[in-house]
Amino acid sequence: MIDLGYGISLAGRVSDGFNRTTLGTPMYMAPEIVNKQPYQGADVDLFAFGVTLMVARLVAYPFNQACLTDEKYKLL
Repeated sequence: MIDLGYGISLAGRVSDGFNRTTLGTPMYMAPEIVNKQPYQGADVDLFAFGVTLMVARLVAYPFNQACLTDEKYKLL
């Protein structure tokens, strides 16, 4: 499900190429968002798409929250 109410420009609100919004479903959030670091929209969208493909294949979430030390995260 997509909520376009939270959609913002890939250039970010201040047009520096980075976003800082931390809204979303934890299972689909890239580590940058979880750690509240500035991120590039296209990169985290690709991460969420990868999680979506894994969910479609595994019929389960690979992790509850993206974490660099999680073995399943490393696969993605």
